[in-house]
Amino acid sequence: MRHTRRRQRRKAGAGEQQEPPVASVSVAPIRRGVIAETLTTYGAVVSQLGEVRAFSVAYESRVNRVRVTPGQQVAAGDPLIDIEPSPATRLALQEAQNAMTAAQRDLAQVQERYDQKLATNQELNMAQTALQAARAKLENLQQSGATGAQQMKSHAAGVVSKVNVQYGQIAAAGASLVEVAAQNLIEARLGIEPFDARRLKVGEAVRITPVGRGGTEPLQGRVRLVTQQLNPTTRLVDVFVSLCRRGRS
Repeated sequence: MRHTRRRQRRKAGAGEQQEPPVASVSVAPIRRGVIAETLTTYGAVVSQLGEVRAFSVAYESRVNRVRVTPGQQVAAGDPLIDIEPSPATRLALQEAQNAMTAAQRDLAQVQERYDQKLATNQELNMAQTALQAARAKLENLQQSGATGAQQMKSHAAGVVSKVNVQYGQIAAAGASLVEVAAQNLIEARLGIEPFDARRLKVGEAVRITPVGRGGTEPLQGRVRLVTQQLNPTTRLVDVFVSLCRRGRS
């Protein structure tokens, strides 16, 4: 009995080894596509350096009205801000006019004395120089617009990037009042974790979805620059994306 069972087991084992293996295989057509990777970043839309126009005046002014807000699109000729000379500028203008009148009077007197041989060439030259200086100062104030209120307008289409003043404020001479960036030279500055920044390459396509704007179409762009150091403020790597046009999500 024992011998018979062993032979039966051997036959059964030999039969199992002869069965061919069966593998389950499925096929799918090859399809070309884009593998997108989502990164959560924080940043802001900024203008490229050197492409911002700052509006200012050469005299101290007072803000009468601010007509734009940051991020607003403006066309050529759109009003930006209304200003008028400050009290100090009005006083300087009045003093320049008085100095001009006094210089003209002094020169006339010296010229009369010179004609009578009672004044020297040096006195005449000094009077003429004083008149030229007074005239130059007055003309400078007049040409810069310090004689009255004026409205500053955009010279070309763009986006308001900064408004540095508010209603009633006294702005120093030469201070930037409003800044407008060229509309076609806007880009996004994003803060990326250093580990993620290593995977970004210049020229790669990017789709940016603004936060807090449900239903807003994503912004299309390409990576223009990946900085090689951390931003000391954010402790992130700055990545600049040149914006192209809006695309469909």
